[in-house]
Amino acid sequence: MDASQKPTASSEVPSESGQSKQQQSSNNISDRSTLIINNPEREPQKKVDRYCLDPTITSKQQAGERSTLIVEPPPPKSKRKPDLSLNNRLVEYFHSLNKEKLWDELLNRLLKGKIGRIYLKSGRDSRSILCFENGVKQLSIDNVDREAYQYLIQKLKSLSNLPANPVEKVKKFEMQRWYKQERILLCFQLRPGQFAEEGTLQILRGQALTFYQQQQMDELGREALKLSQQLERKLKQIQLRSRINPQPIDCLAELRQTQQKIVRSLQAIEQTMNS
Repeated sequence: MDASQKPTASSEVPSESGQSKQQQSSNNISDRSTLIINNPEREPQKKVDRYCLDPTITSKQQAGERSTLIVEPPPPKSKRKPDLSLNNRLVEYFHSLNKEKLWDELLNRLLKGKIGRIYLKSGRDSRSILCFENGVKQLSIDNVDREAYQYLIQKLKSLSNLPANPVEKVKKFEMQRWYKQERILLCFQLRPGQFAEEGTLQILRGQALTFYQQQQMDELGREALKLSQQLERKLKQIQLRSRINPQPIDCLAELRQTQQKIVRSLQAIEQTMNS
């Protein structure tokens, strides 16, 4: 199912109050202002804030291959404990769905903010779907049918523009969309598990999204500063060597062009920040 389609589920699903209600289909993700960023591969930081997601972003043509920490928004003062009786009914409900409606229901709950992240976990003889909210596991759907589990994995690959064949390395993909006039960020992760492929889908919105993107900008700024300092050191080395052996540099013109591009980029950034 494409994220822009409207998933539906005709079965009755238990509500948060324990009552049943007709499943509504409103998973309409707008395509406007879609942001897809391509970043080069780099090593993750050794020390990472618990709410920081190491930005691993890819284009539609190729997914990135870097390790990512799952983002969780700053936890509220009191975390809502899962209702075990309701969870038992929800597990039974999810088991009653076919693979298509199972995907629709999971995506619907993610988009509506009922859960923040789903994790598809494989075991030796069983497969599970774990649902998290604010870093707390709210629901565990165990003994998922093998065909349904593989269908969910393929839906994650379809949304993240990955080929259907099994992944050999960890793959990450981020996609910014609009859902009901709210900006959201879909974060995908696929990796080869010990027994089968595993995947994660998380949706960031509101304060959590702002917090995450600010950390991204700060980290990119530190990387740019580090690279500029390396460039400065190289130019000093060239300057010192030219005093001993004053030979012409073939790439001097290209270096001046790069300098001009850097200046224009900095000016554009300042204009954007001041606008």
